Amino acid sequence: PPGTIPETAADDVEGGAFAREGLTEEETEDMLYEQLRSMLNGEDDDAAERAAELRAKQESAAESPGDFGSSDSGEVRIPAAAALAQDDLRLSMRLAVDDDNGVITCEHLLSALEAIGVDNARIELEGSGEVPIVDGSAYQFAYECARVGLVPAHADGSTAEVPRMAWRPSEMITVRDGDAFVQFIPDAVTKLTYGVDFTYKSTAVGKQWESWTPTEDGDYVDLIARARTFGTMQDYMAYFRAGWIRGGLEQCALIANGDKFWNPPMILPNENARHKILDLVGDLSLMAEPGMAGVPIGHVLAYKGSHRLHAKFLAALAAAPKEKVPAELWSHGDKAIFQGGAVNTKMPVEPDEYPTG
Repeated sequence: PPGTIPETAADDVEGGAFAREGLTEEETEDMLYEQLRSMLNGEDDDAAERAAELRAKQESAAESPGDFGSSDSGEVRIPAAAALAQDDLRLSMRLAVDDDNGVITCEHLLSALEAIGVDNARIELEGSGEVPIVDGSAYQFAYECARVGLVPAHADGSTAEVPRMAWRPSEMITVRDGDAFVQFIPDAVTKLTYGVDFTYKSTAVGKQWESWTPTEDGDYVDLIARARTFGTMQDYMAYFRAGWIRGGLEQCALIANGDKFWNPPMILPNENARHKILDLVGDLSLMAEPGMAGVPIGHVLAYKGSHRLHAKFLAALAAAPKEKVPAELWSHGDKAIFQGGAVNTKMPVEPDEYPTG
């Protein structure tokens, strides 16, 4: 919840994960690496107990998706809607209906659903409300959706197919926070451009720019989905100590430490900037409605953005004048996961077969 991760969490040098009194710089670095590796692999004291609980839940779960959770009278439903976006959390976008019921780290899953054309879905979670970060990208979600395929939804029980629509704002929109900004520029197609400047925290990330026009440049699963989240070693230790990042793997984030990465290499060129595009797609998906895409038609340009600034942009976008127009098809040719109401059987490569380097 808001305030869980204090701004000063990374400054703790006397105790906890950052204790380094009496250690040389080399000994401190070795200790931090080992602590971080253990954290990301779930090798803490409660890991075995949590794993046993999850196995028991999985073994007792109903086989039918329609039956899953049907006996749970305490079910809380949280719409993936911009109106529920919280803007005061450092780690990710958070959707909440009240102080006790919310979902965090949902942007990677929502990004995959938006990119492959899903606007009508029910996502069921157990536990803390944290969507597992898995490998830190959106690729696993896109892959699993491709395995089962998509079908067109029909309005009001009819069999008639309804064209998928999207928003097209008619004027420029800009939100700022210091020198950071997110801007919408009217255009005939969707284009997403993101600038990253991380030099104040790590020169390993440094400055990066990436731009992607979905209908022209290539598929989401090839160019965007595989890009992993990133941050500094201090960031991720603070997140873990606050109780987050419990569903990840050792390589689930690109961890920067000064002028180098703890766990290279990059999977994609400008992977950090591409991941910010991935996040932006997920956050913009909160503008979607049944039968509608969330990402608007036009050019969305962001620089040094954050989920907090994305939430501010969503509010401005919701209030701006716009019209509904036919949505774009983001999948291309024989790689299309969903096209014209028919499911293509060609699959993305399995996650563990994806090339690295």
